[in-house]
Amino acid sequence: MNPVKTLAALVLLFTVCDLALGRTSARVGSLFSRFFPSARLRQPQATCDWLSDASLLKELKWTERADLCLETGPQFQYPAKDVETALRNDPAAAQYLSYLTQCYAVQNQTYYQAWNQQYYTQDLCPVRPQLVDKVWRYNDLDRKMDHCYIVHPQLQRVEMAQCGDGLGTADSQKCKMDLDSHFQGNYYCVPDGYAKRVVLVYCPWAVENQCTVANVRVPTGCSCKQYTCDKTRVRTSGSFSSFASRFQG
Repeated sequence: MNPVKTLAALVLLFTVCDLALGRTSARVGSLFSRFFPSARLRQPQATCDWLSDASLLKELKWTERADLCLETGPQFQYPAKDVETALRNDPAAAQYLSYLTQCYAVQNQTYYQAWNQQYYTQDLCPVRPQLVDKVWRYNDLDRKMDHCYIVHPQLQRVEMAQCGDGLGTADSQKCKMDLDSHFQGNYYCVPDGYAKRVVLVYCPWAVENQCTVANVRVPTGCSCKQYTCDKTRVRTSGSFSSFASRFQG
């Protein structure tokens, strides 16, 4: 065989293969580019902010918390006389209040001391119950969110569990190991045992039916849970992103 023709045939063959591989690579890049951008959007994000600030733990918040008015001050002072007047003018509301009080009386949460001398037991997450006496409702007249008062809050007793010792220190949210110390590690007390309640509220700004019904959802207890920052998973997702970038056209 003529060496020149053989060499020419080999050059032509490599050229054709190179073009074919180029088209294949472009096709692969096109296909992978459709997948990996969306895959990168689904990659887990680092959620380790709570390491420096425990108040950033997601479990400390819940959707219905925004419905509770926890504001204090002279403008939020409970209008006892106005509430009584509204109940006298609305017998149906007064009767409904009696029904709610009897209905939930057997379900009211009882909170005990953190340390039980009789049984030598201790709660790892002592609860600081807070009596909820106000909720947010939409004011149709002023077209804004406004506060309403829970009628006779001592009778309806909507108690929200607050977790942690409330001292505002770096370890305030951590589970207590004994009376004077805390667990070592990322053990935190978070709200748990959510309960839905129907309550009768008084809205002073309402023209008609100042006494109306509202729904609330509050935690009734606290749980000790361990949290870890999954840095390994974050590093893995970074490697995955690097691998995917090789196929971008």
